[in-house]
Amino acid sequence: MSLSLRYASKAGAAASIFCLLVLSTLASAKDVKELQIGVKYKPESCEIQAHKGDRIKVHYRVSGNV
Repeated sequence: MSLSLRYASKAGAAASIFCLLVLSTLASAKDVKELQIGVKYKPESCEIQAHKGDRIKVHYRVSGNV
């Protein structure tokens, strides 16, 4: 098997795997109709509070149970 044919075969396999991953992602995606915002945990006391005009940085972690 020539070198270029070997790379073409690997590229074809990689493209097939990529397409399968994209299709499985699209199939498992749920239609989000509305953004839902809620409080998961609120500490008893918090000394630092955000006020109108403050800039805050938020890090979201998403699990499969969203």
